Amino acid sequence: MDKKKTIVHIIPNFNFGGAEIYLLDVLKHINKEKYNIHIITIRPNIEWFKKELNIIEGLTVHALNVKSLVNVKWALSLGKIIKRLKPDIVHSHLNLSVLVIGFLKKFIKSPIYVATQHSVYKEKTFYYKVLKKAMLSNDVLLANSKFTENYLNEIKENKNTDIRTIVLGVDFKRYSFNYNRNKVLKELGLPLDGKIVGNIGRYKHHKGHVYLIEMFEEVLKKEKNAHLLLVGSGPLKQEIISLVKEKNLEINVKFVDETKNVSKYLSAFDLYCSTSVSESFGISVLEAIMFNIPVASFNTDAIPELVIDNQTGLLAEKLNTTDLAEKVIALLKDDEKRANIKMNQKSFVEDYTIQSHLLKLESFYDNVISLL
Repeated sequence: MDKKKTIVHIIPNFNFGGAEIYLLDVLKHINKEKYNIHIITIRPNIEWFKKELNIIEGLTVHALNVKSLVNVKWALSLGKIIKRLKPDIVHSHLNLSVLVIGFLKKFIKSPIYVATQHSVYKEKTFYYKVLKKAMLSNDVLLANSKFTENYLNEIKENKNTDIRTIVLGVDFKRYSFNYNRNKVLKELGLPLDGKIVGNIGRYKHHKGHVYLIEMFEEVLKKEKNAHLLLVGSGPLKQEIISLVKEKNLEINVKFVDETKNVSKYLSAFDLYCSTSVSESFGISVLEAIMFNIPVASFNTDAIPELVIDNQTGLLAEKLNTTDLAEKVIALLKDDEKRANIKMNQKSFVEDYTIQSHLLKLESFYDNVISLL
């Protein structure tokens, strides 16, 4: 039997986010008979998934617990781990990992360096110029969507840069489809006959929560029984709470803190609404489709790869809250349209399972290792 190959994944932390959830699923389900799997986390905040990481059979966790990035000794410690493990592939995720590997690979030449691009860099600051250079220094860049692939092809400086697309997948078994909707609504203090528009995501600028509130204000003018259920935490949450109060929408807007148990709240949604202004994939949108929830969304970046207009949801002009409100109202009012969308969603999600993703990812690993 061939010797196991060693794969080292690097990620800044294991906060609650799309990239982290995706990587957790990969670490759980990748073939441990073929690969020795290691994960290096840089920052100390891995509490969200610490227990789950520690019980994954065949996974070794290296937590650096770096509290301050100013002292660069932590980067040298990371480099020592890589040298000791002698991996076949070093696979980076998210900005901090990409930056430090862009530096370390100059001194540790042996492994293949791969980075999955979980976002696109639209800013033109010095930081992002350095980040882009570090990203493009990898041997292979994996795009998480066709949109991201197109973006990478546009910015690459060397025509020979190896860019491949392996769309992400999720582990459907991680979710519970058995929640009683009425029980959840009662617990949340929401009316059982209410029309629940939901959103799950971190309160960051690119998630566009301001547009979500503006859109919902228009929806309420025509759908008095509509309620907006927002699940998440983040630096801009208080700003959004203040905006809701300013617009006197408190009765119809419910805030729920970040949670691993998104199944509970997805079970309460009649409709999922995304107002992201930048999105390289959209894990939360995929989760909604997986739960058979019609989606209304801005036509943003990679979102149309998931929200196929009039098939898995409805698309509105980007940043046009009036257009989006009309799409939301149309879905809330039209039972037949919702039923048709739900029917289309059932077959659509089959291409986005973690098993489907891992077939492609493992084939990629085997292919690039064979070229050594």
